[in-house]
Amino acid sequence: MRSEPSIAIARPGREGVLAVWLATLVAVGCTGTPDLAPRPARLTPRGGPAGLSTTVTITGAGFFPRTVQAASGGPVSLTTTHRAWLDDLELADVTWVDFGTLRATIPGGLALGPHTLTVENGLGRRGTLAGAWTVLQPAVLALSATVAPAQVSVGQPLTVSVTASNTGGAAIRGLTVTLTPSGAGALAGRLVGAPFDLAPGGRQVVDLRLTAAAAGAVVLGVAGQGQEDMSDRTVAGSASDLALLVQSRAALVAHLFIPFAIAPDSTFQVRMLVENTGQATAEAVKPGTLAAVPGSTGALQPVTGPTPASADVPGGGQATFTWSYQLGSAGTVRLRGGAAGLDTNDRGPVSAPVVDSNQGGQLPEVTGVALDPFGDGTPVAALAVRGGLLYVGPSRDGSTFWRLDPASGTSVALPIEIAVDDGASKADNAAWRASPPATTFGASGCIPNSLACGPCNESGGGMLAGGVFAGVEWLLYAGASTNRTRYLYLATQEGSALAFAAVDLDALLPTTTVTPTAVSFAPARAGGGDRIYVALADVATRNGPHLVALSTAPAGPVLDAASPGDALNLAIASMPGVGGSAGSLSNPDSQPRVEAMAWFRERLYLASGGALVRASVAVPGGYATAPADWADATPASPAWLGRRGLPASGGSGLTPADRATPALAAFGTCGAGPCLFLARNVEGVSPPVVPQLWQCDPGLVGDADACDPFDWSLAAPNRAGDLDLAQLGDPTNGAASLLLATPRYLYLGFDNAATGVQLYRTEVVPSSRHDFRGRDGCLAGTAGCQGLGGNGFGDPGVTRFFGAQALGSAGASTLYVAAGDASSPLRLFALPE
Repeated sequence: MRSEPSIAIARPGREGVLAVWLATLVAVGCTGTPDLAPRPARLTPRGGPAGLSTTVTITGAGFFPRTVQAASGGPVSLTTTHRAWLDDLELADVTWVDFGTLRATIPGGLALGPHTLTVENGLGRRGTLAGAWTVLQPAVLALSATVAPAQVSVGQPLTVSVTASNTGGAAIRGLTVTLTPSGAGALAGRLVGAPFDLAPGGRQVVDLRLTAAAAGAVVLGVAGQGQEDMSDRTVAGSASDLALLVQSRAALVAHLFIPFAIAPDSTFQVRMLVENTGQATAEAVKPGTLAAVPGSTGALQPVTGPTPASADVPGGGQATFTWSYQLGSAGTVRLRGGAAGLDTNDRGPVSAPVVDSNQGGQLPEVTGVALDPFGDGTPVAALAVRGGLLYVGPSRDGSTFWRLDPASGTSVALPIEIAVDDGASKADNAAWRASPPATTFGASGCIPNSLACGPCNESGGGMLAGGVFAGVEWLLYAGASTNRTRYLYLATQEGSALAFAAVDLDALLPTTTVTPTAVSFAPARAGGGDRIYVALADVATRNGPHLVALSTAPAGPVLDAASPGDALNLAIASMPGVGGSAGSLSNPDSQPRVEAMAWFRERLYLASGGALVRASVAVPGGYATAPADWADATPASPAWLGRRGLPASGGSGLTPADRATPALAAFGTCGAGPCLFLARNVEGVSPPVVPQLWQCDPGLVGDADACDPFDWSLAAPNRAGDLDLAQLGDPTNGAASLLLATPRYLYLGFDNAATGVQLYRTEVVPSSRHDFRGRDGCLAGTAGCQGLGGNGFGDPGVTRFFGAQALGSAGASTLYVAAGDASSPLRLFALPE
């Protein structure tokens, strides 16, 4: 039995509901027969979705309670029980509020359409209201949105179009569309649309017109909200987020370069580098007409150019335009010009102001480029080329690279920023993990886990190289450590600092790996993509050396290289003559290492102090599992086999003279392709380290495109003294410390403690020492013939070479050489061709 709520009423004389109720009865009685039936007038809300229970308010009149008094007398109470139905379905939780108000809950389950309300008051009387409640097919809001354009420049207008659809059965009133932007970029304009109604099955497009206000990526959240007709239920929906890129407008800066050395009556190249310092692409950039700067004394005649006629320059990128000019007479030359294009987003014009080139003219054989380029006395540094620029470094404290633009002669010291791995296999240096990015590759002798060491406690000079990998030009550095080395660092972008990503080889290398010793960029070939090969030494003799083939470029700050997906350890420790665990053919050095590598005629070559091995396929597998992918290429000559290569000692801060095989170089023509040259240092007496030069003609024996043991011969050997050496007639020449080829010359240089470094070059495949030329074109080996630029490049105290790189310019090359004495500040020299 249902319990009946009641209200206790005070005795007569007190105000209360009883008094109101009695007064109501009197008033009704005075007018005739009382109408005590309820008169429902409205349900609020007036409808709702099928299947949902809804709390409603019933308003009207005649919602009378019933008075109750016990037979024995006492206080009178009111019973406020009321009941209500929609058709035959009784409502739940019917609650009396006052004589004209009830609250109730409509259960789910009613059929679609209108329903009659019946109310029973406390007196048992009933009243009805036809069509009081309508069960609706609910409104369903669907939103979709587009932004056009999706890439804009700052200040450019854009439109976000939001399509709102009502796929339900009830109308939506007061629907508003709201955009919520997030991200680094910013927009100006109204982000909320004007409200509108959307009928069942209706569709409406709302266009919100905005303006790009600040550069950066923007994510636009799109949402809509309104009220469902009759039910007053909130109806909401959202569209997929919109991605918008706001870029700073394209902004062009031009740099005009001509060679420093221009021979009279020669054709030379003019280059204009156009940089886009904005973010939006500059389309159809065209150089203006070049003109001679007043004061130029050389007679100039344009030949061809510009090439290309126009180019698109991406944001942060650059394009190079070239011309050919002829210098009709000796004199100085300076040109000026500018460039212009269109912003790819707003189609507005952008231009680079007119600039003057550097001055060109006739230069000496060797010029000093920089003395102590870092300004800190750094004595030794490596050289590499990337993007037509020369990089030297790192500095003494491992924090800086020095960059030279050979075309303009401008240089800049670039601080470095190195990603610090704080992932599953963290970088070893806890100090840098606490404050990334690292800003040094490590100073020699630094205290581990200090900010003076590298991210993985690197503590000395390592390997620096440049090359193309995965379609991008990279600068690679790999630092040395007395504890452990497992990272390669790759940089492809620079701004105020040179930013290096970290490649973690922890999954491939044992903890006894200590230093990188050689690197080679191998281009993509049939059977596999391009790779970077890096050789590393190991303090455990039998463990090393290691050869890692990296096949995945870092896409972010850190690449945890997985094996074999990203990189592969080619397991060369058991490779005869190279590895430390090859049994009776093991490398005899206390710390076996690969001294040099080269990519020659589609194959990788590895050189140690006593052996030379080449890959027999373009993409070799590990030696331990695929030995057939490798072949012996060691010269089968008594001059090689009978001389002990310079033993490997140490692994940090190696200079060319510390290596048994400092370099290999392809030059000239042997059969259907170039010859391969190899510089080797062997033990001597005075000097203690003495040089050999070896030449391979692949067509002599076996594979016509590969160097086999009997394809090798001594090149330009001594004609007096030790006939197994190649000292070019100077018995004081020590270690071969420079071997490098350009399209025109093969360069061969020696450390010399007696007279200073000696550098020679030949335009032909050398059959004798006289094929090499020195200062003023003298024949090497003839009386008084010094190396190019004179003894020690004019300073006999410059006794050692540390590195060399060639950069092309105006159809020729300039050789850049780092030299010194390994204790005084480093010096950089240039030899224009």
